[in-house]
Amino acid sequence: FALSFALTIASVLILLLGLTETKAPTLRGGGKGLLDLGILGILRGNRDLLIVFISYFFYIGAMSCRLPFFAIYVSEELGLSYVELGFIVGAGGLLALFSRVSSGLLADRLGGKRVLVVAGLVRASAFLLIPFARDLVHLVGVYLLFSIFMCGPPRNALISKITRASTRGEVFGAIGAFGDVARTLIPIPIGLIAQNLSLRASFGTLATLTIAYVAIVSLIREPREPR
Repeated sequence: FALSFALTIASVLILLLGLTETKAPTLRGGGKGLLDLGILGILRGNRDLLIVFISYFFYIGAMSCRLPFFAIYVSEELGLSYVELGFIVGAGGLLALFSRVSSGLLADRLGGKRVLVVAGLVRASAFLLIPFARDLVHLVGVYLLFSIFMCGPPRNALISKITRASTRGEVFGAIGAFGDVARTLIPIPIGLIAQNLSLRASFGTLATLTIAYVAIVSLIREPREPR
């Protein structure tokens, strides 16, 4: 765990400190400051992209805890079989096959920000409803809420609108690494909450993180056309 955490942090630092071809303010003597290097320089001059990064941390941190804690709830607390758990997860994956495309289409028509807000609210509701689902039918219904709207396509569309084409590869790589940091850090406190309080408390915390994600995403000013 310590090695994986160290490698994750190192990869993020490499991305943050990597030089880019973007124009950045220079110091006296022609050198660049630390905040003007790599993705830091891009974020420094792009408020909306910075908001996307911050919101993504909350979102991916919550979503990384969804399946393991849901599986614990289903198998250990409710006593359902692993086959039933697999059926629930498979149903969610099947719906995601279609909703991923439809979410991208909605992002083109309504804007990526609106789809992200709706998706976040639906997923926060799903986290809150999990403790009240006690049988297979209700569990399938609740889990499907996570797949009605997908956040990947509208988020990518939004990033494409608020960044220049010359920096998008670096931005997508950096936000992926930022998500890995969230996957490393968020599950630990969620596990502590589940162990010391209850699974219901952990699902409530995940819902709170998702609502925080929605609130932060709402601050984005999405342009109509790409920059």
